[in-house]
Amino acid sequence: MLISSVAYQNGRKVADIEPQDIHRYLVQPGVPLAVLRAAYSGAFPSGHETGVASAAVLTLVAVGQLRVGVAARAAIAAVLAAWAGVAALGLIRNFFHYATDTVGALGVSVAVVLGGAWAIDAAVPAVGRRRQLT
Repeated sequence: MLISSVAYQNGRKVADIEPQDIHRYLVQPGVPLAVLRAAYSGAFPSGHETGVASAAVLTLVAVGQLRVGVAARAAIAAVLAAWAGVAALGLIRNFFHYATDTVGALGVSVAVVLGGAWAIDAAVPAVGRRRQLT
């Protein structure tokens, strides 16, 4: 089933966009911004942001297992949050996704990575514990 998109600019209908015709609007010069926005209406959750956020959360979990100071952990967390934030803003700014798509992707990433880490710790208790030096 094909669904068409309708592009509006200043409250006026600009174009009907059929999925098979999107490429025509994207390669022509002078295409109204509303047409481009309708062509890239996004998907929930954003797969792009899910990948970036999952890598960031996974790195943060791995860093949490290292014996580093609180300041180093905070700095790494800030860099990872900035990385995920810049990726999300880029996707929104370039009309690839809505803000809710990227926020949903962040939620999915946190839930899957932390849920997976919890499941691994529950299934194999020795993996989650640090060895005690005697």
